[in-house]
Amino acid sequence: MIMMRVLRSGSFLTLVDQGIFSVANFATSVFVGRYCMQEEMGEYTLGFTLINILLSLQLSLIVTPYSIYYPRRAGADRYEYTGSIFIHSLLLALCISAILLLASLLLGPWLDQGVKSILFTLSYVILFIMLRDLIRRACFARLEIGHVLFLDGIIAVFQIAGLYLLLRNGLLSAETALIVMGLTGVVAAAIWLLGKRGEVRFSLRKALGEVRISIALGKWVFLSGLLWLLSISLYPWLLAFFHNTAAAGVWGAAMGIVGFANPVILGVQNYLGPKMAHHYAADGIGRFESFIQGSVRAFFLLVLPMALGLWFFGENLLSLIYGQSYSNSGPVVQIMGLDMIVTGTAFCYGRALFVMEKAKADFLANVASFAFFLTIGILLVKMYGAVGVALGMMLGNAIASSIKYVIFRSQLRIHKAAVAHAYE
Repeated sequence: MIMMRVLRSGSFLTLVDQGIFSVANFATSVFVGRYCMQEEMGEYTLGFTLINILLSLQLSLIVTPYSIYYPRRAGADRYEYTGSIFIHSLLLALCISAILLLASLLLGPWLDQGVKSILFTLSYVILFIMLRDLIRRACFARLEIGHVLFLDGIIAVFQIAGLYLLLRNGLLSAETALIVMGLTGVVAAAIWLLGKRGEVRFSLRKALGEVRISIALGKWVFLSGLLWLLSISLYPWLLAFFHNTAAAGVWGAAMGIVGFANPVILGVQNYLGPKMAHHYAADGIGRFESFIQGSVRAFFLLVLPMALGLWFFGENLLSLIYGQSYSNSGPVVQIMGLDMIVTGTAFCYGRALFVMEKAKADFLANVASFAFFLTIGILLVKMYGAVGVALGMMLGNAIASSIKYVIFRSQLRIHKAAVAHAYE
């Protein structure tokens, strides 16, 4: 029943859109990795990783507050708020561009030439890459799933065609691949702003007034994301420190297998997050509990088949894709499959807290998870290697999910008690 509602709703289109978006990014990495030198692929990977970090900063400080507060506004206020986030993004991008440019110039003598070139290239294309992501996220926040699907389809064609033209003319490199990604932002902005020109109003005074509102919520979203990013990023380094780089390679291969599920997971998240905000704005907290519980069940039903597939066939996939040397690493993939279910639950309750403007509580839950990583998690890595990493991640996410659930329930009890008191 829940599954059918999901497939009939806009969430199915978000799965299609995320698939298109992921294919475009994957195709870019294949172009660079297959037709450029290995050093170029390394430079592109560093640049792409930096882009993801910068986009997560924009997501936390600008997009997430917009997705929560947009449904609560109406008419001209919505139009001005949409214009404000474009101004916020522009100001943030200009600051980032200046930092990247200074880093490429001042750190030049100590940086590899390729890394310096990537930083310099990003200093003038990051604005357009951030603009493209802002438009995608704004469409999701407004539940305009058809619009984002249309835009991503055009962008994917433009991006792949641009890479092919570069290849045919002998101009393909890590830097030119990033420039093509930037140009897609110009295309996205032109199409979207022309189509929505009556629904976006730019006011610098209004935008500056909205900064405080965005930062009040966004800072906790950013700090929560930072803790999660640190724990994910530090695990491979711990593996290499306690064991060897081969152990880190096993972890990387397992991440590659689990990554096949990312389009589904990210697609559902892109839909459910804004949908929660719209539901809360329309009905208030009264019926919010049933919607969140339904979201948890829907997420579970979508992820469960993939988790079962990894449990029974994960080891075979590792051997098939990465070679027989990974044939004994099946338990890593199995545990990571279970972690997908736990992570989905944590996302639902965490985003519910964001919508209820309790982002600080979500951050504190992630602090508890990070504390587990710094103590038991490190010990598990030392004792069990890559399996310990998977266990540590799953248990840490389970702790965070449990705390978020308890806080969510407590907020509901407070609301019900207040309502009952009002009727006495």
